[in-house]
Amino acid sequence: PCAYPRPTPKLAIIGLAIAVGRYAAIEPAEWHPGHGPLERVASGRTSPAKRFELVIDAVADGRARGIDARLRIVGPSTTDAETAHRAELRERIAGAGLTDHAAIEGPRSPDELVAVLADAHVLVNATATGTGDKTAFEAMAAARPVIVSNPAFADLVGDLPLALRFAEGSRAELGDRITALATAPPDAWRATATALRTRVRERHSVDHWAEAVVSAARGHRRGSAPT
Repeated sequence: PCAYPRPTPKLAIIGLAIAVGRYAAIEPAEWHPGHGPLERVASGRTSPAKRFELVIDAVADGRARGIDARLRIVGPSTTDAETAHRAELRERIAGAGLTDHAAIEGPRSPDELVAVLADAHVLVNATATGTGDKTAFEAMAAARPVIVSNPAFADLVGDLPLALRFAEGSRAELGDRITALATAPPDAWRATATALRTRVRERHSVDHWAEAVVSAARGHRRGSAPT
């Protein structure tokens, strides 16, 4: 509901139609120190609204706390402003001494994104409020914890063994969430990742979306507002 800007009785929540089967073969994420770097990924256009600079800063903060972590930012630059911001992000990485620990990569096809998520332990999403950001749902379908600030995800990431929400724009809280993941036992990782996959399958799969569209259409034909 938070992704739609206008209150109206005509609004029907139908989900995002995620192709959950594409990610079904990926094992649920788990990580603990000694198993290599904590691989983080952030995905999307290099728009300032994505707040990738906050995610980059979190890499520096995590390494200062002794967390062996790396970051991949994956996505296109489709406008002059996004191209300029891409250059700013690269400068930020270099200025923080993170050239060996953070990289900005180009866009990926849907099949390639499956591999990106499979290689990651966690997705970090700092996007500004007002969108549903499909990448986060895809990461959950891949059984990856998603650290997110957008309140639109509150029902999906709430009541889990690992706390995943942080206050919008808060570098300190984002750092705390990453530290908590880095020190969590593997069973908490698995339980969180599995629960996220289940929630997306039940609420945002293609099958759920199709059933919701049919239900809304039937309600319209009866002359009643969809619910």
